[in-house]
Amino acid sequence: MNIPVNLFTWAMAFLPIIALIILMIKFHWGATEAAAVGLMITVVTGVFLFKAGVTVIAAESAKGIWNALIILIIVWTAILLYQVGDEAKAFLVIRDGMRKLLPNELLLVFAMGWVIESFLQGITGFGVPVAVGAPLLIGIGVQPIWAVIIPPAWTGLGKYLRNTGRCMGFPGHERKSGSRKQRILINCILDRRFYLVLERCGRSCGMLVLRKRQGC
Repeated sequence: MNIPVNLFTWAMAFLPIIALIILMIKFHWGATEAAAVGLMITVVTGVFLFKAGVTVIAAESAKGIWNALIILIIVWTAILLYQVGDEAKAFLVIRDGMRKLLPNELLLVFAMGWVIESFLQGITGFGVPVAVGAPLLIGIGVQPIWAVIIPPAWTGLGKYLRNTGRCMGFPGHERKSGSRKQRILINCILDRRFYLVLERCGRSCGMLVLRKRQGC
């Protein structure tokens, strides 16, 4: 049976995710209860709308459990790493050491929100940079909302530049494509003056990220 691909079928495919988000954010349901409702919606729409058989539903359910198990192992490890570091007061030691090494607050945010998190992203990934980096950033005075946003935002730059380099045909990449506008953009990114502009903007906007110290 051919299923038409239109706005309605797209909406029905997204319905379990939308229901999960609404139940957790709007109605403050727990993840277990909301996930059960999302699973029921998925099975119902799969059987009656997308005409999926029992074999397909069982196979996809087993695949989802397997994929979730891999992610949960990494997330549990990240939480364990955070708890061990918190009990051992490791975050305080790292914070004090970095403050002695980098007295400039902007450089301190870059170091803890970019350098350390990029290392953690490379060896672990998933939620580890946030679980480890957020407490460090909060400890030096970064607002909690920014402490959660900064680590994943900066650690993703490596992937963005790598993919851009692959499209632009930089050394080590096979593809050589891209329009003139794309090449101008990547040249601006690699230009040293671009980073000087970022630095000046960061100094000007630093008070939006860092808490105002008393007496300043």
